[in-house]
Amino acid sequence: PEKGPQVRGSTSRAGGGSAWSEERIDFSPLSLADANLTVSVDRLVHRNVKTGPTRLSLKLGDKVADIALEEMQLYGGRGRGMLRLDGRGEVPATRANLTLEGVSAQPLLKDALGFDWLEGRSTIALALAGQGITERQMIETLNGKVEMTTVNGAIGGIDVDKILRNIERGRFGELGTSAGEKTAFTEFAGTYAIADGVARNQDLR
Repeated sequence: PEKGPQVRGSTSRAGGGSAWSEERIDFSPLSLADANLTVSVDRLVHRNVKTGPTRLSLKLGDKVADIALEEMQLYGGRGRGMLRLDGRGEVPATRANLTLEGVSAQPLLKDALGFDWLEGRSTIALALAGQGITERQMIETLNGKVEMTTVNGAIGGIDVDKILRNIERGRFGELGTSAGEKTAFTEFAGTYAIADGVARNQDLR
């Protein structure tokens, strides 16, 4: 279920999404049992992100949970990967390696991050690690890398050809974005290095 509004100080996600939670995460269930499970479900839901049929395995022991996403259908594509939750130390740690192939970029990014200006089919590979006792702490300690390639799509709200024509004609007052305009592309790609929760890109193409 969706949480109600929070009154603590917070920083919003890009795109106007809700704030990173400062509520303490309870990792004690990791110590309650040892388990080795395989689960198939019709769908998974986390916040606004939804998947189709998913098969995953869970290995739980010594306060460590290893979750393998063996097959996951989502947003017209497929995903697979690994997630580790480690509750052995004073500060719990997480690590994720995930690959999404052929997903529809616009609905995925809208549901996950709150923006919908990128259209096309995307392949996304991420390797991230963080630690903390709250969602905010985990985000602020994230380190890793995200690679994203989107093909045969468009950037919404901007027409690059129109902007270049206006520059040539000296119409600098007509360089803004406009609803309904698009710039089509064959490939839109980049690699994002993440350190202490901040992502930087040097190779956007």
